[in-house]
Amino acid sequence: LKTHIKDFLKTEKEIVKKGSVLKILHLEKSLEKEVSVPGFSFPLKMVGKVDRIDILDGIVRIIDYKTGKTLSSKLKVSNFEILLSDSQYSSSFQVLAYCYLYPSLIQKNRSVQAGIISFQNLKEYFMPLSVKNSKKRESNNFIIDLPIISLFEEVLFNLFREIFNKKIPFRSRD
Repeated sequence: LKTHIKDFLKTEKEIVKKGSVLKILHLEKSLEKEVSVPGFSFPLKMVGKVDRIDILDGIVRIIDYKTGKTLSSKLKVSNFEILLSDSQYSSSFQVLAYCYLYPSLIQKNRSVQAGIISFQNLKEYFMPLSVKNSKKRESNNFIIDLPIISLFEEVLFNLFREIFNKKIPFRSRD
């Protein structure tokens, strides 16, 4: 663990030495949001804790650290339904949930990315989430905006409906 942390700090130091501007805004930022799901007679409270929010060269980044190996291929989302059907996309779901919990950050900033720093895959450093949400978007678009959050909300609400449906038994998604 010490080696991974030293390597991580060395990587960040090199980025700054090369002329990039890095400003850490939050560490372990607690987020919460009351959610009104259509058809529910009660609100739901979502909570989360983002490992880090920073700005690198003018781009706001919402970052989750992973001690295990995360593959950048599992941070490329072209179909939001895969977030619920394939557990290998749990990191994508997680960082999108953080974005959903912090809409004011998305509204205030034109360039917001969400992604993972995997200590087992540090050579890739920050692996941004890539979302394709319409025909006009490139498949490698790393900017998270309100239309993406809106699409995620649809998936999230479907998940809540499934969880609260007494006719559907709980099952493992592994």
